[in-house]
Amino acid sequence: LGGLSVAETSEMLVRLDLGIPGLESRAEELRTYCGGIPYYLGEVLRDLVLRGATAARFDVPSSLGPRLEWQLMRLAPEALALARIAAVAGHDYDLGLAASARSLEVDALAPAWQELRANDVFSGDGFAHDLVREAVLVSADLDRHAGWLAEFAELGFDEIHLHHVGQELGPFIEAFGAEYDGDPR
Repeated sequence: LGGLSVAETSEMLVRLDLGIPGLESRAEELRTYCGGIPYYLGEVLRDLVLRGATAARFDVPSSLGPRLEWQLMRLAPEALALARIAAVAGHDYDLGLAASARSLEVDALAPAWQELRANDVFSGDGFAHDLVREAVLVSADLDRHAGWLAEFAELGFDEIHLHHVGQELGPFIEAFGAEYDGDPR
């Protein structure tokens, strides 16, 4: 499934008639912002209504974080590993890199790739949405993070960006202090 088209998004907005001036005319922009994923579209629209917002800008609804974490926890280990490699590699990602990282043939990744697409983690050649990539990158578990970083370092990544949301940085700096350059980005 490729998600909702612009026409389907527009039709949904007309049928819902949310009373937000100009919203229907921004169906293409809203479809792009949500990646055509009906759940994301529903959450963005719900957030607009709850905030009494206009269609001037679309914000990331706070309700998506827990949903994305739940979605990722349901994945098979091989699919989640593939998603992690793609998240860290960013624009440099391809199946050859992932196969090399997992010491597998590219064809062996097909079930994991299909699972990621079936669960709206991947769409086309990459993540279905930037929010999904961010959810893959975020981890509150220091030991798990350390394991991932060790795996990526073994793959030859010479720069790895850690993402911390609402977390005390002390434990991460202690664990990775030898490499920490003092830049809190």
